[in-house]
This record gives sequence, C-alpha cells and structure tokens, in this order.
Amino acid sequence: MAMQMGQQLRNPSAAENAYGMTRETENRNTQDSGKFDKALLLEQALRRLEQQDRVLTFFEQKWLAAQNDVQLLMDSQARTKDRLARLTERARHLYRTAIHDELTGLANRRLLVNRLGHAIAQADRNNKKIGVIFLDLHDFKRINEQHGRDVGDQVLQQFARRLESCVRGGDTVGRYGADEFIILLPEVLRPRNVETVLEKIRAKLAKPFLVDSRVIHLVADFGTAVYPNDARLPHDLIKRADAAIKHG
Repeated sequence: MAMQMGQQLRNPSAAENAYGMTRETENRNTQDSGKFDKALLLEQALRRLEQQDRVLTFFEQKWLAAQNDVQLLMDSQARTKDRLARLTERARHLYRTAIHDELTGLANRRLLVNRLGHAIAQADRNNKKIGVIFLDLHDFKRINEQHGRDVGDQVLQQFARRLESCVRGGDTVGRYGADEFIILLPEVLRPRNVETVLEKIRAKLAKPFLVDSRVIHLVADFGTAVYPNDARLPHDLIKRADAAIKHG
C-alpha cells in the first residue's frame, strides 16, 4: 500500500487520473440526482394537474346538471303555462256557449232572463222603465225547406247583426227560440223610445237578405211590453210581449 501511494506520488499522471475519475463519478452522481429531482417534481406537478382536472370535471358535471335542471324547470313552466292557457280558453268557450246562442252569438234565453232581472233591479233604484220587444220571424221554416238549412242559418246570422245595429251598447239582443228574438231596452225614459227601436228594425227588415246569390225576404211579427206598466217579473214581461204579438 505504501508502495502504491509512493508510486502514485512519484507518478503524477496516475494521481491525476484517479482524482479525475473520482470527480467524474461525483459529477455523474450529481447529474443523476438532479435528473431524479426533476422527475420527482414533474411527477408531483402531473399529480396536481390530475387532481385539478378531477376537481374541474366535478364542477363541470355539477354545472351541466344545474343547467339541465333549469332547462327542465323552464320546459315544465312552459308546458304548465300552455296548459293553463288552453284550460282558460276552454273555460271561456264553455262560458260563452252557456250564455250565448251558438249560431248567432247573441244572448241565449238564460242570459236574457238574467239581464232582465238585473235591469228591473236597476230600474227600481233609478225610477226608470224597461222596454221588451219580442220578434217572431214569420214562416221561417219555409225558408229552410226551400233553400236549405245552411242558407237559413246564414240568414239568421245576418238578421242578428241587423238587430244589433238597431240598439245601444247597453241594450241586449237575444235569441229566445229557433225563430224568436228578444230585445231588452233598460232605462227607457218613455214607451215612445221602444217604438223608435221598432221603426229601425222595420227599416232593416225591408231590405232583402243576400245569401249565395239568393235573395231572401223576411217578415217578422212584433210585440212589446214595458216595465212596470205591463208586468213586474222577467218571465211575465216576456209573456206579455209575446202575447202582444198574438193579439196585435
């Protein structure tokens, strides 16, 4: 051993070579250690990224689920709103058909009697009169037989519009029967006002009705009654006006 050391001391090249190999080994170990540290840091960074990715994925799923819930709620509200609109329209239709004549759109018998009852109560408070006009279309069955029911229905619809053009906004025109009509005139000042309306109706009836190139003439019989002069109850007033036709 002493001889080897002595040889190395005597041989500087050998000493340098041994020292150089030692430094090279240390450098290699240092490089390997640096590579290991970098790999470790990279692995740690990748793990953090994977964890962050899982967190982001979790919140993204929650966000998508929340969006889906909101859309489902909006769709449900839209369906509910649409269903409510359909039900409301159906209720309105049922209400209209319950108190209006389906063919002419005029007040039906139920609505006429109801409005006449309210008009009587109002007339009592205001010390006014009420006029009731009963119209019976003469021999209207012949028109249906000669021209067909479709033509007859169109004539009735035109006749209804003409009657409405003869009265005020607060008056009521109604279809009481197949070919019977009633006009309710609330708050009449004097019986003469009823006759004024009758004159307008006669003038409208004097003009023929035109349906599908067919010229059709109508003839109507009239009867009137005035509250409280002739009767004090709704049905009694209507009966008096109808009776006035038969005895006119």
